[in-house]
Amino acid sequence: MSLASPGTEYELTDTPLAPVEGGTSLLVTGSRDDGLDAFVHRLLSADENEGVVGIAADESGRTFRRTHRRESGGSRRASMGVVDCYSDPGGRTDDETVLADPDDLTAVNMQFSSLCDELQFDGVEGVRSGLVTVSPFCAACEDMRDVYRFVSNVTSRNRRSEGLFVCAIDPDADTGEFNDGQNIAEGLSRAFSGRVDLRRDGRQSEVRVEGLDDQPSGWQDVSL
Repeated sequence: MSLASPGTEYELTDTPLAPVEGGTSLLVTGSRDDGLDAFVHRLLSADENEGVVGIAADESGRTFRRTHRRESGGSRRASMGVVDCYSDPGGRTDDETVLADPDDLTAVNMQFSSLCDELQFDGVEGVRSGLVTVSPFCAACEDMRDVYRFVSNVTSRNRRSEGLFVCAIDPDADTGEFNDGQNIAEGLSRAFSGRVDLRRDGRQSEVRVEGLDDQPSGWQDVSL
């Protein structure tokens, strides 16, 4: 059951995107060299009384939190939890981080849902969640349908709870034995409310939104 307020809306501070309704899920595609991580963390930058849940697939939970604090301005003290799919599942962690194996997407989904539930029952008004990035899951799984089902489960949960979910993919990243990352992005995009493409034109980063109403059209400058 959703604990978010009816008509929840998420401001996307320091980006050219307009606010989005609760329940929105975004697939963000672009090169990590062009600032993909920084842009995703901007989208996850929580307002007062919001919480953040991250899934770190190719970096430690500690690195995820450090990057988030830097890109969200460092002054926001949002409640946060991280599913760490990069560190040794048998290793030690802290109260804000849970460990999961990237090739066990059922366990990842359960840990993710548990962290979201904890924040909601602690009284946050909205949960921003993000996966940086989905490529390691594609490389770790034997069947791409498992990745699609995982993403669909997360976006469905996000819709019911009126949260904001952001999933990043670098089309040039290693995706194992499957087709290239651009085709994977096209396939996964069906599970999302909208898609945001990131590119760099010279020294200027730009983003373009597809599939969402009331957003700027065409390529928009963004400082990363």
